[in-house]
Amino acid sequence: MSHISKVYPISSETDDSYPYYLQIMTEAFYSEYMQIWYGHGVPVDIDWKQHRIHTIASVDLCVVFVSSYFSKSLVAQYEMLVALDLKKPIVCVLTQTMSLPDLLLDKPVLDIPAFDGDDWTKHILDYLPGPQTRASHSPFIFIAYSHKQHFLANQLYRMLIDNGFLVFFDRVMKPGESWRQQIQIALDQSDCVVVIWTSDAAKSEEVNLEVEYAISERKKVIPLVSRDGSKLPYYMQSLHYIPFDDSLSQIENELIKALGHFSRKEEFSQ
Repeated sequence: MSHISKVYPISSETDDSYPYYLQIMTEAFYSEYMQIWYGHGVPVDIDWKQHRIHTIASVDLCVVFVSSYFSKSLVAQYEMLVALDLKKPIVCVLTQTMSLPDLLLDKPVLDIPAFDGDDWTKHILDYLPGPQTRASHSPFIFIAYSHKQHFLANQLYRMLIDNGFLVFFDRVMKPGESWRQQIQIALDQSDCVVVIWTSDAAKSEEVNLEVEYAISERKKVIPLVSRDGSKLPYYMQSLHYIPFDDSLSQIENELIKALGHFSRKEEFSQ
């Protein structure tokens, strides 16, 4: 199987053009064995700085989107410093004509206004390191859950992070197209979906959509089934599941063992 390169975009959270360029880059890389990893999906009570360090350490290339907003973003500045400190390959993408930050003056630059259409995305491939120098990657886990079980989801997130996994965990439940796009991007990039299956999750249209989509894409899906009387639906009956009571700590060893023995897009079924 081809090596799947990991790219981490760095941008100001207030740059209105960033979601547009991120979508273009994601679509361009989809067929190139490349994934976009990002710092979204971090709950407010998690140490976001440690999460950024952990994520950036696992990627092959950082793409810095430089705009007039960049110097005003503390998060983007921190991510840039982490990437520099970890000696990660960096390519700068200018979304408007302007000077680079001093710390990035020696980095390669792609000036979007100078390209025709979306051709700038093709040149990012030139800055990927060779296979022998690429980072080793932990599996990327997507947590699906009902927002009524946010305590259990938070417990699962901490458990997975502590065991060296990269995790998408959406704590901000917002309706709208951009939110759904981020969910799909995370699902597409995930190696495995762990779903906390409770009676509330069974009634959640979003949870069912996420799991159905993951199965249709042949992602590995591991249901953690509560003993609150919830029953797996027909479309999940072939999946091996892990039952739990009130806490997930009791199933940590079984779950980590299951996550440690799979290949990408391999189903975890009986």
